Amino acid sequence: MKYELLKSVSYQSTEEYEKLYNSRFNSEIAVHIDLFIHGAPAFFLRTPDLYEQIIRINNLDRKARVLCEKLPSRAMSWFKKKCLIDEIVSTNGIEGVISTRKEISEILSERHGRSRNRFYDISGRYNMLADKHCRLKTCQDIRDIYNELLYSEIEQEDRENLPDGVIFRKNEVNVHSKTDKIIHRGVLPEEKIIEYMQKSLDFLNDDSISIFFRISVFHYLFGYIHPFYDGNGRTGRFISSYLLASETETPVIGYRLATTINENIEKYYKAFKICNEERNKGDLTPFVISFFDIIESAYTELIDELSSKNETLNYYIKRARVLPLAEDEKIRNVYVTLIQAALLSDNGIEITELAQMISASRSTAEKRLKMIDKNVLIINMVGKTKFYSADIDAVDRMINDLEGK
Repeated sequence: MKYELLKSVSYQSTEEYEKLYNSRFNSEIAVHIDLFIHGAPAFFLRTPDLYEQIIRINNLDRKARVLCEKLPSRAMSWFKKKCLIDEIVSTNGIEGVISTRKEISEILSERHGRSRNRFYDISGRYNMLADKHCRLKTCQDIRDIYNELLYSEIEQEDRENLPDGVIFRKNEVNVHSKTDKIIHRGVLPEEKIIEYMQKSLDFLNDDSISIFFRISVFHYLFGYIHPFYDGNGRTGRFISSYLLASETETPVIGYRLATTINENIEKYYKAFKICNEERNKGDLTPFVISFFDIIESAYTELIDELSSKNETLNYYIKRARVLPLAEDEKIRNVYVTLIQAALLSDNGIEITELAQMISASRSTAEKRLKMIDKNVLIINMVGKTKFYSADIDAVDRMINDLEGK
């Protein structure tokens, strides 16, 4: 059922507007938050539709976990890295910060990890998303995340945009539309920013409420408070990604949030705009509805991609035995590994990694690699390092020709 906006009703009838607001605010399914949105106490409704959506999301989470477990471990690592690169490029792009997949890939690679590129910190922090615990109890915890995530980059770009308060900013910050119209003013003064952020964190840590409600509401509140001059969007999305990665069965979902938001960017911004309206009177349910849809879409797209990768890999594993010399299982394993690299890795696979995956020494891996048909072997140079993969089109042609004989 479509959720009727308070703002829309306010234009139709003042009496109906107040009646609807009071019925929602005093409802048994209302959750009240101890802060104000443009003078109105914040709240949201845990509607039956949203509870049904939580059940769907949990089911999708379990399905995605099973599909992740079906992929070979190294293939899953490549897939995770691909999602990670897309996520960083997307969260930067939402804010108009241009970064390329190649740029982020090189930073994430160990051999380029000390370059201190301006995206070094955000790439490293996202890379540890599912492995490193983030404290989210106090305002200082938020500042610590910001420092690790964006401080160095913003310092390089414009030092005046660095926080200048005790923890956050001490002066005003505005959000502008594409036509440079002010569409939101961040909370002021800093004492109020700290108060509101702490109350938002207290809500985030309330285990009596479903984590999906808490992630969605906190994401909105972080944007509303706007604690920093620059980097609010990326910090807020990182926190939501971290929570999804750490609180669900499928950590890789944390690498899909910004990508899905970017695909639904108008809906995302519209949800903020609706809840920022004074006539909406602090009702955050419209944002929760929109954010739930984004989370569900992220899972659906993840499952579709994982299913496709699993089906494709299984197809080639079954048919690789017809490739030249592939009746030898050891050679066949090299073909399959190169095919995995082609389908899931950005650059391919190094010889040392290939040796590990086929359980052989480096010299043995090099010998077996020389036995692979040259028509299907791709060699990609990254710096002075060779990366190997299979030419999938050539593999398909060869399989079709050999199976047709």
